[in-house]
Amino acid sequence: MLGQLDNRELVFATYLAPCLQPVYEFVATRVGEKLHRPTRLIVGESFGQVRNAEVDFAFLCGLPYVRLRRENPAAVEAIAAPIVQGERYDRRPVYFSDVIVPANSPAAAFGDLRRRSGPTTSRTRTPAI
Repeated sequence: MLGQLDNRELVFATYLAPCLQPVYEFVATRVGEKLHRPTRLIVGESFGQVRNAEVDFAFLCGLPYVRLRRENPAAVEAIAAPIVQGERYDRRPVYFSDVIVPANSPAAAFGDLRRRSGPTTSRTRTPAI
């Protein structure tokens, strides 16, 4: 029930690459315009903000979404997925994760990365495999 909450600010949080922040700002602004509500975009600090309903909308990758959904199916719901331009995507809402190693790396296959770790787009280092 919206009632008195009709004018409450909607908080959007991004947990994705900062280079796309203008896209997230555009979406947040546009949703606010359509709903006649103020909006604010923040850079998410932890998925606890989503878990605890501290944000109304979250831009996040598939893995965190799946994990949050497993924890509590009622807590999150996917409402949209981008369809990225480019031949690679074939006009489909698919997600690619590229594994990149230095040109002089001995790693040539996933098996070569076993028990190794490296930087990711997240704030923590994640085991590669």
